[in-house]
Amino acid sequence: MQPDDSTRLRLVEVRAAGGVLHVGGGFAAVLTAPAARSAVARRIATTVVGPRPADLDGTVEIAGRLVSARSLPSPLLPPSAPSLVGRELIRSHWSRACTRRLAALECEHSERARALERAEQALAAARRRAERERAAARERLEREAEAREEVRRLLGALDDLAPVPSPEASLLAEEWERHVGDRDALDALRAAEQEVEAARVRVRTARIALAVTTRGVAPDVRRAVEALHRAVVEAEANIDRLGRRAGTHAHARLASALRDERAALAAAGFDSYASYLVSVVRGHGPGDPPERTQALLELAAAEAALEGALAEAVARREARQARTAELRARATRLLGRVPAEDVAADLRALRVEHPDAVVVRDALATALAGAGVDPGDDPVVAAADFLANAGPSAATPATGADAEVDALRREVDVCESAVERVASERARLLAAHAGDAWSRDPDHAVLALTELLAAYRRGDVLGGRLPLVVDGAFDALPEPVLRAVMEVIAAARDVQPVVVTDDAAVFALAGSAGAQTSRWWEPRIPPERVVHGTDFAGAAGGHGR
Repeated sequence: MQPDDSTRLRLVEVRAAGGVLHVGGGFAAVLTAPAARSAVARRIATTVVGPRPADLDGTVEIAGRLVSARSLPSPLLPPSAPSLVGRELIRSHWSRACTRRLAALECEHSERARALERAEQALAAARRRAERERAAARERLEREAEAREEVRRLLGALDDLAPVPSPEASLLAEEWERHVGDRDALDALRAAEQEVEAARVRVRTARIALAVTTRGVAPDVRRAVEALHRAVVEAEANIDRLGRRAGTHAHARLASALRDERAALAAAGFDSYASYLVSVVRGHGPGDPPERTQALLELAAAEAALEGALAEAVARREARQARTAELRARATRLLGRVPAEDVAADLRALRVEHPDAVVVRDALATALAGAGVDPGDDPVVAAADFLANAGPSAATPATGADAEVDALRREVDVCESAVERVASERARLLAAHAGDAWSRDPDHAVLALTELLAAYRRGDVLGGRLPLVVDGAFDALPEPVLRAVMEVIAAARDVQPVVVTDDAAVFALAGSAGAQTSRWWEPRIPPERVVHGTDFAGAAGGHGR
């Protein structure tokens, strides 16, 4: 069972007949003469452990209480138990530490070796996977390269197909020319217009004939009829002025003016404007003689003929204009703009894509789809993007497994380093297992001291309760080893190491590490004198820090 820290004994001071040696209850170092070192170490140890010499006493701290060493049972250890820490004791614990450490290294070496084996297997699998991915990537790049060549070839073939005249535009140009050059339609329109002119002449003649047969009209009727007749005359003058350029609106205006005039004349009791004129000239009213009736009938027939001729001319003109507008609208749709003055020439100049371009475009879309590219609505645009965004073909393309291979290669390197480190430490420990190798290597010294302190804390050394009095075990050690030893024992706050040494270097390093230092000289002391009083605290020689 591990002892309780609070019940450990801490030596505070050693008293002899000649004075007092202050130890302080913690880490301490005592410098002695070479010949007296072991005797001084035994006397310091027996002050606590017993049996105590008659001329020695001391003060011990137990759980915060100071008691006299002589009040303690004696002895505190079995006769066979060592009361001092010497090189033999350190060597034995060094041997145990080596054995334990070697066993741990064996386990660690096995674990590291298994980890290395697993990492190597994973690396081999990752390399195989990376090689498969590289092969697939190379195959994909080859397919893409072939697809790019095919796309370039098809784009070149498409460029070689020059635009051709539009068949639809050519047919429309022919239809336009037939419409513009239709002699029969033009002759019929001219004949209708001539018929209108003849009908007008006949109307004017009839009006004159009627005018000479009648006389006399009321003033208000005259004003109304004259106003309406002026509208008729103006409409006819407008048509005469425009000639062939007279449109539907001009003829409709004339027809409307004629209807208004006839309605006003009829309301006034006149059959026509001619009868109205006759009444104005002769002063006669309705109910005139037979010659007037004959003149009225002739005027009515002439006006009817004029109206029919006008309707025929308007119908033919509107039909031709509608046909012209239809053909121009079709030309505008084909050209995408208003046609030029020479509609037929403009249509024949229109060029469209070569008929074979459809086949080439379909082949281009198929090639793009085979390369994993969406041809979209325009395969030519998609092909240009495909060629523009194509990266350089790599002889050994990178794969997603390459990063895994690199990581596993680093892991294998780490595992190999760990296996080599464990094997190296194991070989070093095997070589240093026997003898005092701990005293020549700082790491070995730390391992030995750590094992000793662990045994002390378990109660295997000095019962785990008494001060660790070191009898020259650290004398003459190399400085690196000595510094490592001092760091270990100075850090053991739950243990009281008391280093007895005749080595000034050990004494100085212990003081640097925080030990309370004291000197104890015994030049030629009688056997009954254990301690020379002048070298204790309060004597002329001085001590402590």
